[in-house]
Amino acid sequence: MITYPNCKINLGLHVVGRRPDGYHDLETLFLPVHDMCDELEITTIDTLLSQPQAVACSPDLGEQPECTLTVQGIALDGNPDDNLCMRAYRLLHDEFAIPAVHIRLKKNIPFGAGLGGGSSDAAFTLKMLNSMFSLGLSDADLERRAARLGADCAFFIRNQPAYATGIGDVLEPIEFPILNSLFSIQIEIPEGEHVSTKEAYAGLKLDPTHSSVSLTADSSPNLGELPDSTDRVSSSSPKLGEQPDSTDRVSSSSPKLGEVAARSADGGVCQPRRPDLRQAIKEPIEHWRHLIVNDFEASVFPAHPAIAALKDDMYRRGALYASMTGSGAAVFGIFRK
Repeated sequence: MITYPNCKINLGLHVVGRRPDGYHDLETLFLPVHDMCDELEITTIDTLLSQPQAVACSPDLGEQPECTLTVQGIALDGNPDDNLCMRAYRLLHDEFAIPAVHIRLKKNIPFGAGLGGGSSDAAFTLKMLNSMFSLGLSDADLERRAARLGADCAFFIRNQPAYATGIGDVLEPIEFPILNSLFSIQIEIPEGEHVSTKEAYAGLKLDPTHSSVSLTADSSPNLGELPDSTDRVSSSSPKLGEQPDSTDRVSSSSPKLGEVAARSADGGVCQPRRPDLRQAIKEPIEHWRHLIVNDFEASVFPAHPAIAALKDDMYRRGALYASMTGSGAAVFGIFRK
């Protein structure tokens, strides 16, 4: 069986607070993107052993292991036994004693980019094994098991737009208005840039007043209306809610590279009342840049100016909305076709 695990992007990401268990509570919108996929093939060891050429290429198969893994494409660091696909197999093997398998994974989704490639591979492994061996697990059953492998693994079980809370494992399906033929999502990563989740969290300063609020006339700034002086970053760098000028130039309609991020990390600029992401996406896409924020940009941009520059460049190229996804280093832009 072969499937193609896709990546995801985060449309907005609010770090709400730190939990007693050391994890962080989040608010985000997960969106599946099918233009960037890995390739995942799972074959039973018995099937491979019936193919002499397969045994010749993989001598370990003759030892009847529970599970073997071959990785192609982008090279992965670390012990193969720690790969999320292997962990997904062991999770179901321990519970259901499923037969031995060989997993071939061709990596196309970069790691350390905030695209969820490893989580997607794990979730697809669970779904494939469930189907191959008729385990009878429902989507809810698979989600509970996927959450044990990683915070965003559960999202890829249903693989549909969702509002995520908790550590990213509490999912609420949403209707996403722009997934149609009028718009395209482009994902890019600055060459040589990698951001670990640990690094992104290390530079983040939480503000307990950063709670999401309903997007109402009282809580949502009117586009075209300048914020008061307490919300300004500088006279040349408009704050959330300020109308971009007619030329839509980066220098006048988006923050200076890393400026808002750096000051936010110092606790000086972050807006204390942010709109509920589920309501913000109902606004015209052109308004999102003033409403939908990824908190990790505040900690990542100062240390990785190339990522900030890429976001600005996407706006320069005509993106209606651009943002870093997850904890980086990937940046996506939504463009009108």
